[in-house]
Amino acid sequence: MNDFRRLEQLAKQYKALYPKGTRIELQMMGSDPRPIEPGTRGTVDHVDDLGTIHCTFDNGRRLGIIPEEDSFRRLTQDEILDEQSEKLQREYIDKVNKEVIPCIEWMGMKNAYKNGDMTFPTDLLRMLHEKYLEVYGTDHIDSSAGMVTVPGVVQAADGNIYPALLDIDACSSGEHWGTNFFTPRGVLSDQSDDKDVLHEIHKLVPYKYWYTTELETDHHVDWLFCPEKVADMIDAATEQDQTEEVKLE
Repeated sequence: MNDFRRLEQLAKQYKALYPKGTRIELQMMGSDPRPIEPGTRGTVDHVDDLGTIHCTFDNGRRLGIIPEEDSFRRLTQDEILDEQSEKLQREYIDKVNKEVIPCIEWMGMKNAYKNGDMTFPTDLLRMLHEKYLEVYGTDHIDSSAGMVTVPGVVQAADGNIYPALLDIDACSSGEHWGTNFFTPRGVLSDQSDDKDVLHEIHKLVPYKYWYTTELETDHHVDWLFCPEKVADMIDAATEQDQTEEVKLE
């Protein structure tokens, strides 16, 4: 078999193995004078008739991979799901930062807790939940969702009930990793390095939490003993829901 025929056969194999959209990770680039850094991920654009795999890498560069010279691998399905989960989580957090937090009337929040009127916190929870639905298209979570940030309600040690964003690992039956509390003092994160914030967080611990989404495998949240005020907030925030399959694309 001559070289051209061999390359033609290899090109057919590579086109079948690496169709457009395949996610790959570069391990080592051979003789290219400006090689892409090992570990960089990218997406296959096409495979040409010589068997070169043309990719757009996540760092913005576009370059062809030569299988006989360069070392690379396909991402596993789990890695692809993790990427999709991280993308949706970032999109949701970005939406909250840009479209929810700037709209919060902090004086109204202070007055709500001073007067014991949960209308304002409930409206805020509804906004957080609506933005979640805009990103995910559903309020149902399964294990393929990976790490998610979900709207929730916290019953804190100071006696108050606060809207919150909860970091939940759907793969680990709802393991809880962190909380952002929406309080009259602002948004407080228990992952903060700020000593003043951590001092305020200390006043809220220990706390119980519930959330507006549905994760059937979660055994960390006691839904049977959800306080009536918390249940009322969640019901009011989710009353317009239409549950669908989780969107990971």
